Amino acid sequence: MNREILKMYRNDRINVVAWIVFMWIILGYVFIQGIMNLVSSYVAEIVGLAVAVATGVFVTSALVSLLRHLRKHGAVLYEEDLRNLRRLQNRGLMDGDDRQ
Repeated sequence: MNREILKMYRNDRINVVAWIVFMWIILGYVFIQGIMNLVSSYVAEIVGLAVAVATGVFVTSALVSLLRHLRKHGAVLYEEDLRNLRRLQNRGLMDGDDRQ
């Protein structure tokens, strides 16, 4: 892969990892503030925890799957993005500074 494709893949990987971390922080905050402080039932707390963990696991697995797909098929996907970006630049619809 060329340098531009590797740079795009690295940026996507950083963004996906940041979103995974952000999602777990939000799920933890919502669980602590929304469930632990508002619900007095122990069973409701357990159900809320199970829902939060299940949501986090499913979204994390989907994002990890996205990363695997990008690693496997990234060259084709990013080449198409770069080709379209160059077309837009040639038509004058995008500055060179708008690139990643």
